[in-house]
Amino acid sequence: MRDLGGEPVLNLHYRFDADHWGSGYATEAASAVVEWALRQGPDAPLVAVMATNTPASARVAERVGLQLSDRQHDRDPVEHVIWEAPRAT
Repeated sequence: MRDLGGEPVLNLHYRFDADHWGSGYATEAASAVVEWALRQGPDAPLVAVMATNTPASARVAERVGLQLSDRQHDRDPVEHVIWEAPRAT
């Protein structure tokens, strides 16, 4: 769990060596985490915080069902965007 804007959130983080980019590993791993979090994980939002200059990471987030969020991230001087898993209503 991580604090984001005063709220506890689950932070989905993936990082692979460049030799393994494009192999689908990030999508496969992220998909399993999202499925677990939405089915049986803690009752907290699942987010992925990423730098704006990582379009491949954004594509992974989109593929596993995360949506671009309007949440703000202000802890780092690098500009970031936040992707968030939709919660069941």
